[in-house]
Amino acid sequence: MKNVVTIAKRELESYFASPIAYVIIAVFLFLMGYLFERILYLSREATLQYLFYNMVTVLMLVSPLLSMRLLAEENRSGTLELLLTSPVRDWEVVLGKYAAAVAVLAVALAFTGLYSAILAVLGQPEWGPLLTGYLGMFLFGSALLAIGLLTSSWTRNQIVAAFTAVILILFLWVIDALASSTSGAMSGFFRYISL
Repeated sequence: MKNVVTIAKRELESYFASPIAYVIIAVFLFLMGYLFERILYLSREATLQYLFYNMVTVLMLVSPLLSMRLLAEENRSGTLELLLTSPVRDWEVVLGKYAAAVAVLAVALAFTGLYSAILAVLGQPEWGPLLTGYLGMFLFGSALLAIGLLTSSWTRNQIVAAFTAVILILFLWVIDALASSTSGAMSGFFRYISL
């Protein structure tokens, strides 16, 4: 587990040493802030339910950007072979890089916690659904990061990894429509793999 923490720490440092994490978090927060203001203004309800629906779509676009460089950059620069021949296991490398991406996602979601404080000032939100909504967004974003990490391992190019992740995520998102148009075991299969 020590190797996982070391790799995650190194990956987090590389995220925040470059503008990647800052730009992605800023774009995510800008979009969420705009949507929060519009939804709050239009619905006049002390809930984040409608924001969570929109957050799913934004996470589907932001998560591939967070995960596109995880293994693709290592593979392109040739440091992946060095990393894999060092005294660490493959799963430790993957888990360490995944943990770093999940930590960046958690930071982005934590900043949106300000919306809960605003709702507490303006009204009386139900805290149970609000907290479970955040848990759901965290788990959904984590699943999207796993898909992004998978596509990052397929290629040396970060842009190709991000584009492939977006296509795969969109496919898994709309496959639910196939479940509605089929029946029996195929319908159950499509519902099972749908996001």
